[in-house]
Amino acid sequence: MAGYRICAAAALFALAPVCHGQAQPALPAAAGGTPADTRPVLVLGGSQETYNAVGPWLTLIYTDALGRLGYRLDYRPYPAKRSSVMSDTGGADGEMHRAAGYALQHPEMVQVPVSHFSFNFVAYATRPLELRGGWQAFKDTPLRVEYRSGVYRAEQHLRQLVPAGRLSTANNSLLGLRKLQVGRSDVYIDVDVLIEPLLAQEEFRRSGIRKVALIETTDMYVHLNKRHAGLAVKLGQVLADMKKEGLIEKYRVQAGVAKY
Repeated sequence: MAGYRICAAAALFALAPVCHGQAQPALPAAAGGTPADTRPVLVLGGSQETYNAVGPWLTLIYTDALGRLGYRLDYRPYPAKRSSVMSDTGGADGEMHRAAGYALQHPEMVQVPVSHFSFNFVAYATRPLELRGGWQAFKDTPLRVEYRSGVYRAEQHLRQLVPAGRLSTANNSLLGLRKLQVGRSDVYIDVDVLIEPLLAQEEFRRSGIRKVALIETTDMYVHLNKRHAGLAVKLGQVLADMKKEGLIEKYRVQAGVAKY
């Protein structure tokens, strides 16, 4: 599947703090006599970078999907590692956007059985490189390889393939590109939907950084805390219905996320 980028601003409305996953006490009717929304709230965390890039799209998808099941969505951005800690310890009800297999390293999580859409993991460098075979291209590589901290899919593969002294992490995508630009790494691996808009900025227009290989296209899923295992199954069924209805693509357009 093609990558995506934000081509228009999309408003996200922050919800007031709530007790997640539980029905809230009834509030006074809003002005004009409209009853307050007392549906239970599901708090889903995710990386700040993903939130910035495709957050409006994910918000539209899961506001609809959870609404069909009687829930409200509260989508909260964090640094990727902190998001994992929040969901593992019950500080959030789950993760909005993680690759298949995430629950293997986070046993308190269960994967919703249907994905919302896919992401492209891409290698970037300042010079041409021959990188073939997906993740296996980095087996015993002499290159200095960097990826974004807290990204499970990259960590899962690269730690097994790249010699420890040649593997490093960046706290965020912007820092990863800056380190690549000044020669502190040879290859930076991240998701193209996050990187391509940064490369279009003035800071990187003459940097020589370019995409050198598509490493993997992988489906992305919501993961919920085990206490919501029953809801995970139902949510998967709803997502399958929404795909048949053409709503995932409709919401992409509505959110202003363009393919590239």
